[in-house]
Amino acid sequence: LVESWSTNTLSQRLMSMMSTNLMCSKWMWPNESFLETLDNELGTIQNDLSTTRRIILESYHNAPQERSLIEERLTERRDRDAAIVSACTKLLPEIDGNTIDMIKSKSAFIELDCISPIPKGILRPNREHSLSKYLSAQIKRHLPAPVRDIETRAVRDDCDAALDTTNESWQEAQQNAQQSITQVIEQHTENLIWSDHKPIRATLDDTISLAAWNILERRPNGIHPVLPILTFVSEGSKEERRNSVTQLEHAMLHPPTVSAHAHAVVQWTLEALKTHDAVCLSEVGGPVVNALQKNTDLVVSISKHTENQSLNPSPAGTACEGRTAVVARNGQIFPDIPVMVGTKVRYLACLRLNGVFIVSVHVPRGGVNSRCPKAD
Repeated sequence: LVESWSTNTLSQRLMSMMSTNLMCSKWMWPNESFLETLDNELGTIQNDLSTTRRIILESYHNAPQERSLIEERLTERRDRDAAIVSACTKLLPEIDGNTIDMIKSKSAFIELDCISPIPKGILRPNREHSLSKYLSAQIKRHLPAPVRDIETRAVRDDCDAALDTTNESWQEAQQNAQQSITQVIEQHTENLIWSDHKPIRATLDDTISLAAWNILERRPNGIHPVLPILTFVSEGSKEERRNSVTQLEHAMLHPPTVSAHAHAVVQWTLEALKTHDAVCLSEVGGPVVNALQKNTDLVVSISKHTENQSLNPSPAGTACEGRTAVVARNGQIFPDIPVMVGTKVRYLACLRLNGVFIVSVHVPRGGVNSRCPKAD
């Protein structure tokens, strides 16, 4: 939290550090009861929307337009399917007692291979049994009833894929659902601006007091790993966990929620500065940066965003900026301190106050058994 570049070591001068509920308001820590209620409400909206989609799609089943499309597709392939069934039926009796090379010289084989080339892997030596199974499967696949099932599914898949742009009832249902989702999220805004870390306090020589908080950056890569830890999420099935994480992530990244989070962080910072000389923030993103910089009476040291040097970086827009900040009423801003953490270069904000250099640190603590990369 604090680095002093004087002759005394940090351990000698750091008088106390507490992970107690330093100025914690109810919104600063996840309220699982409220979040579970939100998740259930969003899930109900999504389930209702899925039901509406299913009902609309089923209304097309066996309708004149669907039957016409299916018959059109059947007509296009009917002759070829019949020819494949005929050739396979002729060739099957020829397999017993013959080698692959002998079978390949049969007229039925040549006829079938011209209509539908036989996979070369089946024609390797001593694969007569595999060829027999292949021919039986082709007969079953190309009979009229299976073919009708295949083309019915294809027509319905096409209808499903085109529903978003062709069905006004579905478009209206989507718009109504999105409005409901937005309303539910905004009703729960206060329950969505929490962090997975609680603030801490440090005092140095009883002369400088600091507050620090990891505010949980509002980016997919910042939020996504945290949500599965919530009890009601972790106890669900795999599909339920995936749905809950998707819904809650969408709610926390809802633009008004992100703005409310930034505003809350600034208000907490201002309140902390009434009783502390400086505030250190970590996992700071663009919205919080912008909100802090609007307070022109503050001295705000904000680091550059984290640089990812991985060969496989995260998709654009998902990775965290990973900035840190030191905020005070006065002081002198100093250049960032770069730290290498695995494949990332993190920049730590630095501010000098009353002869003490304050650095907002955001690196893994990495004990002996930790899987976190060591910071150099």
